[in-house]
Amino acid sequence: ENSKQDYDKFAQRRDELGKEIKHKFNDKRQLQTDNQLLIEQLEILRVEKETEKAKLDEIKANREKEEQEYQKMIKALKEPVNTKYEYEYKKPNLFSEERYKTDNVIVSKATMDQLSEQAQYGRRIAPDYEKLMNGERYQELQEDLELQREKIIEQDNKMANAKRNYNKIKQEKDEMIKDQKETNQLLNKTCGVIKGWVGEKIYHKGIDYVDTHMQRNQKIRNIMTVDENDKSFFEKKDRVILQKQFEQQSIVKEQDKGFDLDL
Repeated sequence: ENSKQDYDKFAQRRDELGKEIKHKFNDKRQLQTDNQLLIEQLEILRVEKETEKAKLDEIKANREKEEQEYQKMIKALKEPVNTKYEYEYKKPNLFSEERYKTDNVIVSKATMDQLSEQAQYGRRIAPDYEKLMNGERYQELQEDLELQREKIIEQDNKMANAKRNYNKIKQEKDEMIKDQKETNQLLNKTCGVIKGWVGEKIYHKGIDYVDTHMQRNQKIRNIMTVDENDKSFFEKKDRVILQKQFEQQSIVKEQDKGFDLDL
């Protein structure tokens, strides 16, 4: 009667320990998941920040390019043109010796090229000339730069928050690991008390049940291993399982061989 009561008490405590251990491992697994999610979030934010920085650099480069192009056009427009020219003369007819002056003038090719370039630059600069002169175009570019700066600052703030969360979770993880070690030590001592209370035979039945239920988890075994006898118990259990697996594999091979012979 006493042995039955002792076993019932041990079974109850065994189930409580199993639930407590499972709860600890679930907490740890959730913490690892949260930690991984934060790491992925930090990487996404880092990429986004690099993208915004690239856009900012592109805007700066475009602004410098526009400014250089503008200065080039202004310089070309201000370049004095060689106004030397000659009047065009024509003969009234093929046999006439006299010539008369037409309304056309003759200029050199270099002068003509320069005038064409200035006309081209003039057409290009005309739409934005007013904006350039009153600073409106410069203001637009400054607003683009400011917008990108704000986006980068926003990404910095997000990264800072993510890093704070990461550090918080890391601290919680470190504390949980420390707490888990202390808990494991306490559970191991509790197992020792239970073993002394119910005896080795009943204790081994109990830890065999927990071990099978927890799929022979080594960390759980470490908690339940109080002495060398418990260690030997698990080693013997593993050998028996391996032997059964080997025998089953041998039977399957023999069956497959017989099937091949029948064919």
